[in-house]
Amino acid sequence: MPEIKNTFLKGKMNKDLDDRLLPEGEYRDALNVQVTNADGADVGVVHNIKGNTLKVSASSFSGTAEVVGAFFDDKTNSIFYFVTDNSNHAIYQWKANDNTLKTLVSGAFLNFNKNNIITGINLLENLLFWTDGVNQPRRLDINK
Repeated sequence: MPEIKNTFLKGKMNKDLDDRLLPEGEYRDALNVQVTNADGADVGVVHNIKGNTLKVSASSFSGTAEVVGAFFDDKTNSIFYFVTDNSNHAIYQWKANDNTLKTLVSGAFLNFNKNNIITGINLLENLLFWTDGVNQPRRLDINK
């Protein structure tokens, strides 16, 4: 039986077409997927990665806390979590190297909402930028 190999040169998600009509290099849906970009024979190979587990004590939230945004920084090997229960809001940094969790900021002024997912997150040097499309874009110095 022949082996099927797909190369993801485009690496583009296409939800507009039926699965049977997708062009080479496009995919329909992805969950916990990482496309490698290292040098070598497996450039562009799709790997399954482990999911995330929130490492926050539930006692700091009055209701059911949800992650409304997350960002992985590969330079520091850390994950930034934006968490809310619609009354308490916080941003956490989890460092995978030493398995530590640090509260960067918490308070009602963050104005997170479970219905407004934070998709625009970026880290430039030590400044964390984010927006949820409702509130104004914000920034946080993660070293302070």
